[in-house]
Parts: sequence; structure tokens; C-alpha cells
Amino acid sequence: MTAKATVSYDRIEARDYALDHATDTPEFSKANKQGSDCANFVSKSINAGGIPVDKSGKWYPSSDGTINTCGDNWMRTGYYQNGGVVPYMTDKGYFYEQSNTGKVFAGSIMYWNKTSHVALVTYGDGSKIEYTQHSNKKLFSSAATVVYEAENATFYMPSSSIL
Repeated sequence: MTAKATVSYDRIEARDYALDHATDTPEFSKANKQGSDCANFVSKSINAGGIPVDKSGKWYPSSDGTINTCGDNWMRTGYYQNGGVVPYMTDKGYFYEQSNTGKVFAGSIMYWNKTSHVALVTYGDGSKIEYTQHSNKKLFSSAATVVYEAENATFYMPSSSIL
């Protein structure tokens, strides 16, 4: 198990990964009968920012492109209380809930409260938040970045101990 003190998260690297891969074809989709790709996309982004794969913590990517070979915490959001990227990141102390949207910045996680969905925040300046996401279908470049309006969502920011 990786100790929190040895983890370093580069939120800008995570943001850049998310922006660079926002229009990629989803690895998991309804088309290939594997659901949706949002948690996988956020996990890949966070991993690109430096959060290490954790086999024993069930946070690891698919080895063959199917949901059967990735960790529960990698490919689930946390919405159904059966593991997921948000509870994994908060339980490890890597991320914490932030209720003040004016403090949210790039590299944070956006978690929908009334549906199983997550996204990665790509911009936050105290008054405007933007995010990018995956779902079960490929996004066009015009839909790659979304401005947060008032979605019923909770934000999770990286802990200062890993920045």
C-alpha cells in the first residue's frame, strides 16, 4: 500500500490529460455493453496526475478493455455505495469535499448527487468552473468542455498534503 505522504498529485497534469482525451472514444460504453466511461475517465486523469495505481485498494485500470479486469474503485463513481473513485480518494485522504464552489480549481472531481456520474474539473477561478467528462458515447470537441451552471453536484478537491 502506498502511504499518502509519498503521493504527489499534479492537478495540472490531470487537467491536461482530461482535456487531451475528452473526445476519445469511451473505453466502456453501451455500444460494447459495458455501461459508461465517466469513472474510468476521471480515474485515468487522476492517475495521469500522479495518484498511483493500487491493486490492493481495487483502484487500477482494465488490463484488457473490459470492466471485468479493472478495480471496482477505478470504474465506479461511488453513487451506489459499492466502491468507487470518490469514496476511494476520500478514504485515502487524497481528496476532500469542498462545499465552497469559489475555491474549486482544476484537477478536482465533480460528483453528481442524484445520478451515478463524475467529471474532472478543468478550470476554476473563483467564479467560473469548467469540467470535462466521458459517458457512454464519444463527445464532439464542442461538447468537450462544459461550464458548471448549477448542476446538483458535490466537488472534491485534492488535499494540500499531496499537492
